[in-house]
Amino acid sequence: KESNKILKKDLKKLQEDYKNDLEYINMKDFDIFGNMSDDKTKIKTIHNEKHREMEKDKYKILNINLETEIETYRDSIQHYLSLIHESLHKIQTPYSMSIYKINNKKGIDGINIFNINPERALEEVLKSQKENIILCKLNIKEGMPILYYTNIMFYDNFNKTLPIGMDLSSEVLVDLDKIKINFIKEEAFNINVYKNEFEVSTKKIKLYEYDTEMLCK
Repeated sequence: KESNKILKKDLKKLQEDYKNDLEYINMKDFDIFGNMSDDKTKIKTIHNEKHREMEKDKYKILNINLETEIETYRDSIQHYLSLIHESLHKIQTPYSMSIYKINNKKGIDGINIFNINPERALEEVLKSQKENIILCKLNIKEGMPILYYTNIMFYDNFNKTLPIGMDLSSEVLVDLDKIKINFIKEEAFNINVYKNEFEVSTKKIKLYEYDTEMLCK
């Protein structure tokens, strides 16, 4: 019941986004099969590197429109979740590193999005009205399963022109059900956030740091 409630909330938000983007969607060209198409010869740039790839369409991938039923959405989520699990069995980090995530509690588990850049992890929450923030730091070891948000997560690469790397995001996906995390220490510090030249607010950051080890391979 709880997962169904979350899915309904997610679907409603996606359909609201779809409705807001409807004008843009209708303006796009369609191919003879009724699928949305783009000019494959159009030059785009990622950090000054040119390419001719199409941005992935979340509505098309998840089969989202104003008539999408919760059952259809649930099937899509289950399908892509199985692909994520399959990928996490195949891809491993080539080196040890620390990753970060804003959390509202000390414990953390399941599949989660982390950031390899602590400043980017804090970016959005520092803009909010929240004064007390919990930041989790996870020390990932070489060989652990991890999915990097590389450029191909956001663009297709049919023309083989997409720049290699993580230019668009510094996020990673980790399944903490496969990793044992051990609490190491807690730190606290303040960050001053400048709203303008006259206003400054102070955010209190509590950092929970964890070491990791594999539960199974």
